[in-house]
Amino acid sequence: MPETVLVIDDDALFRAMVTPALEARGLRVVTAGTGAAGTKAFDAEKPALVVVDGLLPDTKGVAWIDAFRRAGHTEPLLFVSAFWRDATTAAQLVKDHGVAQVLSKPINPEALATAVQAQLDKRRGPVADEPEELIEIDEPADAALSKDDWERHLFRLDAARTLGQRMRALSDAFVKAMQRLDVVQTADGRKRAEQLSSLAAASGFPELASAAARIAEALRVLGADRAATKASWAPVGALLTDGLELARKTAQAQSAAGAPSLRLLVAHGDAAVRRHLRALLPRSLCELTLVPTLQEAVERAGAPGAASPPFHGALLSQEPGTRDAAASLRLLPGGNRLALGLIASHGQRAETATVVRALEGRALVTLPLTREVVIAQVCQLLGVGVHPPMLKVVVLDDDQDLQEELSFQLARHGMEAACQGLGGSDDFVHAQRPSALIVNGGDPRGVATILKLRGSARWKDLPIVALSAANAAGRIAVLEAGADACLPRGSDLEEVMAVLEVRLDAAQRLKEREVHDGLTGVFGRRAFLEALAQRLGSVRRNQRTLSVAMLSLPGLAELNAAQGYLAVDHALRSSGALLTERLRVEDLCGRWSPGTFALALQDCRPEAAGVVVRKLTEQLEGASFPGRQGPFRLRVAAGIASCPDDGSTLLELLAGALGKVPR
Repeated sequence: MPETVLVIDDDALFRAMVTPALEARGLRVVTAGTGAAGTKAFDAEKPALVVVDGLLPDTKGVAWIDAFRRAGHTEPLLFVSAFWRDATTAAQLVKDHGVAQVLSKPINPEALATAVQAQLDKRRGPVADEPEELIEIDEPADAALSKDDWERHLFRLDAARTLGQRMRALSDAFVKAMQRLDVVQTADGRKRAEQLSSLAAASGFPELASAAARIAEALRVLGADRAATKASWAPVGALLTDGLELARKTAQAQSAAGAPSLRLLVAHGDAAVRRHLRALLPRSLCELTLVPTLQEAVERAGAPGAASPPFHGALLSQEPGTRDAAASLRLLPGGNRLALGLIASHGQRAETATVVRALEGRALVTLPLTREVVIAQVCQLLGVGVHPPMLKVVVLDDDQDLQEELSFQLARHGMEAACQGLGGSDDFVHAQRPSALIVNGGDPRGVATILKLRGSARWKDLPIVALSAANAAGRIAVLEAGADACLPRGSDLEEVMAVLEVRLDAAQRLKEREVHDGLTGVFGRRAFLEALAQRLGSVRRNQRTLSVAMLSLPGLAELNAAQGYLAVDHALRSSGALLTERLRVEDLCGRWSPGTFALALQDCRPEAAGVVVRKLTEQLEGASFPGRQGPFRLRVAAGIASCPDDGSTLLELLAGALGKVPR
């Protein structure tokens, strides 16, 4: 029988939001809007855990809790409030009033459900730390963390999302140290400042790194001055104020640069399912549009003035009209590129699988909803980490008539045009982040732009179609500069579109091959990093745990010398297959470098990650691989870093795991 949770809160919307998240974890939920109703519900339902709001219509949450404890009840209590936020008050509630955990509003329903589940697990007694079978492999620390511009950009974007939080934590430590003139608190603030400076410098934010370093030095001087008064701390406070503003601007700039442009349409008749999806999907992943019927989904996608394409993906409920609705969506402008998925109950699974194949669907979300499955399926549906979220083509040409004609043709083919003259074209391309480029190759500035783009790792695979002079020598020069195709100016624009689509298809196939490593079958480095960045963002928002492990196979060079490359390939292929078999659906596995595998273990504490990695190491080292000179075994070296213990950014976790690989 499922355990019961009692939620006492006068906010009906809050109760409606958290109920589906709790029910998704197999819990039975009872709600009450007042303290008196909560007491009555507890006596009648005997719940295993109670969630209490800080301010109820007929009493205060603390008063209700004290009366509850005086009555002899020992069930765990979670206290939620929009006002009781500071750590001192939270500690007092835990110590003096028997509260298990204090949570601040507004709170993500899934974060509350996670906290409830953790308390119930704790009440049931100790459980094994080891999660379901997972796999992680590490690589030597000499593997570069930033191979190209794209990777450095990803590290910068991820780090920027935590800079404000780090600076605020530093500010809080400073206030405590100043109020108490405490040497220990001062040392804590200095340590935080040094860590922030190191992270900012490694992530490419020199101004913020310098600001944090100045704060660290000022705190060092204050800590050494036994005669320092509160007045002596004012200059440091001014440095912190400047640092907070700098961190805020940095985070805003980076967030704007990496803001998602994905749009997802969801059609489902159950309002509770729609609300739950809204709560489960991170806002940073996609812009979500929810409608109750399939017909409304078709109307919304085909509304006058809608963007092209209006949506990048659609999740449709599995019902009799699903195929007709999907066909209607496909016929809309840009609909041929719309990614489709289904929402169905477990009982419909066999029938739904047939429908998914018929619709060439990319995702299947089953009810009841769980956060990990929903995010994984939506990422798969929208192609997060696989290909650009929308097809945008940059047109660089001074001829405005040509710009207008190409914009029209691109719109007809379900693509978006971004047009500009050749002046300042390099910056324009970087800002637009296009899927392809059409450029005037007959102008020296156009040729120079092609050369510069091909010299950047970020744009080495960008499809480039040039329009140049009719003479063959000019077109050859453009191709030598790096264009994929060169057509004479004045060519029929349908021909230009045909060539462009061929180049886009080729680029797409190349990227699809890059997603999974061809030899091992796991994620390639780039796809792994993109998926990890998305997962880590969710972990930080919901205050969950995640461990990154690197598994290095240090003996591959010797194996190659002794047994040949075929033996190495076989060992890597078998290792990838073994790791894939052991992974849970919510975990990630990628090939970090030729001899190293990287894993991300969701909701896995450091101790549990250590157990998992040891088991995987034993299995990899225990496997026997055939070679031309007889069977051989692998050696494995592993390193693990966990969020939040070892850091909260991509850079910190990856560098931490690589740094712990034994030499």
